[in-house]
Amino acid sequence: MTAILAEPVAAEAAAFRAAAPKGAVSLDSLLVALKALRVNALRSALTMLGSIIGVGAVIVMVSIGSGAHQRVADQIRSLGANLIILLPGAVTSGGARLGTGTRPTLTEEDAVAIARELPIIEVAAPIVRGQVQVVFGNQNWSSWALGITPDYLIAREWGITEGRLFTPEEMSAAAKVTLVGRTVAEKLFGDTDPIGEVIRVRHVPFTIIGVLDKKGQSTQGADQDDVLLTPLTTAKRRLLGFSGTRARAVGSVMVKVVEGESMKDAEEQIRDLLRQRHKLQARDEDDVNIRNLADIMETREASSRILSLLLAAVASVSLIVGGIGIMSSAKKIRQLMFTFEDLLKLDPGSVQTLMRKVDSDTLCRALKGADERVRGFFMGQMSSRAAKNLNDEMGSMGPIRLKEVDEAQAKMTELAKELAEKGEIMIAKNGGEEELVY
Repeated sequence: MTAILAEPVAAEAAAFRAAAPKGAVSLDSLLVALKALRVNALRSALTMLGSIIGVGAVIVMVSIGSGAHQRVADQIRSLGANLIILLPGAVTSGGARLGTGTRPTLTEEDAVAIARELPIIEVAAPIVRGQVQVVFGNQNWSSWALGITPDYLIAREWGITEGRLFTPEEMSAAAKVTLVGRTVAEKLFGDTDPIGEVIRVRHVPFTIIGVLDKKGQSTQGADQDDVLLTPLTTAKRRLLGFSGTRARAVGSVMVKVVEGESMKDAEEQIRDLLRQRHKLQARDEDDVNIRNLADIMETREASSRILSLLLAAVASVSLIVGGIGIMSSAKKIRQLMFTFEDLLKLDPGSVQTLMRKVDSDTLCRALKGADERVRGFFMGQMSSRAAKNLNDEMGSMGPIRLKEVDEAQAKMTELAKELAEKGEIMIAKNGGEEELVY
């Protein structure tokens, strides 16, 4: 009678477990994991802290590295790609060197020669500059005036939002026309269109013929849009007073190297050409300072890389510590996540301990709903008399519902977990024994 009653219940229980939604299993796993974490709260907290610091450091490292790289790229784009800047040398007076630019060693002809004689160079733009006060109506603003040639906009990769560039006739005639940067336009005109308006620069009237694209800050933090661009001839004759021996001198030359060519090769070729033009002997120092913007940007990017490497080291240590803690916790969770069927892995002494701890009613209901293999395993650990009494008790219970079976098996499994946490029961493995928990 016992077998007749138990087998349908066992079959129904197996079918129910097979049809159980996966979410129920996941929820049970989550509850077991949370319980395992509570058992060792300090270790869990330290593991979480290590993981949080490690992951946070990785995120910060990637963000800083990416941000620094993007910032360098933006600064290079704002200055113009593949640029080399030439500055006049220094003059020595009374044994004291007065600094870069005090000796007028660069001329317009040098810029022309560089562009004409070196195939590796795309353009060479001579520049003069000075600070000026700009007035329009009752508005005024202090800005920088640059005397340029059209090649300057090519070297800087600087476009014109509104208006036009200087014509060759305006360049040769030193016409009083100008292009203004965004900052100057906003300070003097606000939202009004400045094209065609006349402004006074050092009391000289200039007609605005164009507005430049926005460039933003330079690598030194200067506002690149706070500028007026005039023809080179105009700036020299009407604004900055280049005359006499300085009539052909320029303040700097901006050189753009052809895309794909070596900046180092271009730098050496420019140096050799200028030394030849300036008739310098082998023992003479260069009378022109050459600045390769690519080297400057590379130095800044290297600094960012060092910071990224430091953060990577911190992240690695934190992740290793956190990973060890996670593996330890995961092992513990795996050891605690066993089901009613896994009780078959208990050694004989652990089975007897479990059956002594569980009440007889729960044991009867759990085993009555189990299959013959499970019942045989547990009853095989009892004496013949105890097994007969248990079998008789199961028979006297009559039919039971599947829900009662599942509740009894769950209760018995939960008791086994608690005993495992205390180290009172063990699981047999490879002929030996292994604790379910530490």
